[in-house]
Amino acid sequence: MNIAIYGSYKYGNYGDELMAIVIANYIKSKGFKPIVYGLDYELAKELQIESTFSVTDLISRASVCLIGGGAFLSFGENSNLNPIEIEHEEEIIQLKNECLSKGCDVYCISIGGDGHKLYEGKMRYGRQDFFSSEVFKGGSIRLENDLKIFKNTIKSVEFVPDILWTTSKVASFNSELSNRESGKVRIGINLHTNKKSLINVLKFVSKFLGNIDLYFVKLHRSDEFKGEYLSKNESRNIKYDNPWLFLNSIRSLDLIVSHKLHLGITGLTFNVPFVSIGAKPKTISQLEMVNTGFADWNKSKTSAIIMFVKLFLFPKWFVKRVHNSFDWKEIERLKIEANRNFDLIDKICDEY
Repeated sequence: MNIAIYGSYKYGNYGDELMAIVIANYIKSKGFKPIVYGLDYELAKELQIESTFSVTDLISRASVCLIGGGAFLSFGENSNLNPIEIEHEEEIIQLKNECLSKGCDVYCISIGGDGHKLYEGKMRYGRQDFFSSEVFKGGSIRLENDLKIFKNTIKSVEFVPDILWTTSKVASFNSELSNRESGKVRIGINLHTNKKSLINVLKFVSKFLGNIDLYFVKLHRSDEFKGEYLSKNESRNIKYDNPWLFLNSIRSLDLIVSHKLHLGITGLTFNVPFVSIGAKPKTISQLEMVNTGFADWNKSKTSAIIMFVKLFLFPKWFVKRVHNSFDWKEIERLKIEANRNFDLIDKICDEY
């Protein structure tokens, strides 16, 4: 049996691609064949996963379709969408029409919104059309607050923690942890290029401290994406290309500083603490589930600089303080509960 996996995978984003790969590998382990929409051909070949860039081809060969990753439950003014967003909405409408024509049911696995507590206005037009259609049957969503979106529908949707809370369990490594220089605190920095003034301060200060190593993390495989700061010294960069090689580098860090949801979650599954700067509400919502608030450095640029000063002056003590601010028992519970996503996939496979 072929199972289609659809999502925002053709843009080379780490979190979305990792989610597709985790779902595809699980389907393969059950003896079925996953076909992923938009997964880079070279990466798909390396991981022995079939990929297609045609929605028509994807659905024509599938018995059932799973959608996962991306901010599928997005709200906003349709008049303000950029060309890429419009293309995505039209593609979702095409997916619905292809599924209607084929009679292919669709289930969601660990999709989410943008994390806002209040939903005003309408969902983007393609998604609104899709989720109200008869092809969409239900599935799992990663934020409990998003359940209210489906409260007046008959769709069978349940809250299950993000499937990427299982990353440390499902990851495949061919090498041991990277060697660390004795006494060095390794900090992974993933910040937007609009934070360049802050980054320059960090780089300048770190030159005079022998007990800290800064590494700059890039989460998009495409070189065309210029939104994340990288060092001119390539040895100080951790770039996403192969998910397992990337995660092997991430789990060797002592601390992650980022505004991205899935870098934070996957780091936490390897017991690497995470602090956010400039994070979106969906990231902050996840932090609120497992942290006292100490790891949210979004309040102001001044507060972030103060935190970094403390980190640079007392790195080991400060990293330990950040680590201790997390509820690791709750994180372990989320890692276990997230396995219910796989139970749902089992149920879907059994039905079709």
